[in-house]
Formats: sequence, C-alpha cells, structure tokens
Amino acid sequence: MPPSAIATLFSRLALQSCEDAGIMEHLMSHPALWGRIAAARAAESEGAKFRPVLSESEYDAQRAICY
Repeated sequence: MPPSAIATLFSRLALQSCEDAGIMEHLMSHPALWGRIAAARAAESEGAKFRPVLSESEYDAQRAICY
C-alpha cells in the first residue's frame, strides 16, 4: 500500500476523532495520528509501484459488507 494512502487513512481518522497532539502523545505507545501521517508522507517514494491490497473481487466483497 502506498504511504500516501496510509496518510490519507490516518488523516480521515484524525479528523473524525478530533485528535490533537499534546502531552498524551508522550504517554502513548504509538505516535498520535498526525505523527503517523507525517511519517507516511515522508516515506513516499516518487515512482514507487505498489500492488493493490485487495483484488477487485475482494474489494467488491468488502464493499458489499460495508454497505
């Protein structure tokens, strides 16, 4: 999965949770979402090729479950 896709996922989660970086980030075992977003964006390699996580039929099945 491209790091930019991971950054997009974390961005959506952060906006939904209204997470704010602060003192709690120092106490957590994982970085806050905004830290993960920055790390994912920094890891993006120009021209990198990725294969889809799900096949087209797996994606269709997943969508059917969610809707």
